[in-house]
Amino acid sequence: MHSMSEPPEIITPQDQAGSTGYQESWSFLDDVKRRFEATQPEVYAAFIKALSNFYTSTQNPTGNSEAVLFETHETVKALLQGHGDLLERFERSLPQEYLYRRHEAAATRQS
Repeated sequence: MHSMSEPPEIITPQDQAGSTGYQESWSFLDDVKRRFEATQPEVYAAFIKALSNFYTSTQNPTGNSEAVLFETHETVKALLQGHGDLLERFERSLPQEYLYRRHEAAATRQS
């Protein structure tokens, strides 16, 4: 925690570029691109569009972020069907609370 006399810490893109999460994100996007761009470019384009729509929607503070996250997750699951390794990596980037609520909701529907 910073005191009032200290400026807040500012994280620059260069700082982020060194972080493991940032590097994994770029690596993941590159892997999705390599997997689909040559043989199924429409899948890669739809994937990027889904992420872009998610980002745009989360910048709107009046929106329902849980619904947007759910819609993005469902879209990406459909796009990455048959590519469990990529889907698993995508789901690792999702908030744990969201995944827990999804798991609980699925368990409730099954009982």
